[in-house]
Amino acid sequence: MSAKFTPGPWVAERRNGYHDVVPEEGDVVARVHDVMDGDGGFSNAALIAAAPDLYAVLLEHLAWYQGRYVDEEDIVRRTRAALAKARGE
Repeated sequence: MSAKFTPGPWVAERRNGYHDVVPEEGDVVARVHDVMDGDGGFSNAALIAAAPDLYAVLLEHLAWYQGRYVDEEDIVRRTRAALAKARGE
């Protein structure tokens, strides 16, 4: 199944009391409110903004890793599960 999420890259932008995650072109992908002391809201928004990059690197990792190691089943299974979760499956 192909991914149907908004293509990256995304960035986190500080606002008044919340932080928006936005792609280079398009509307807000996510809005994170400050729920922790300090800068927790922005940290969470930055993590969300990294999702497309993390997804792409994980796909590359899976393609590279398959077939290279004897004990690959668990890491390949967990990688596929994480990618499926990101696609909403």
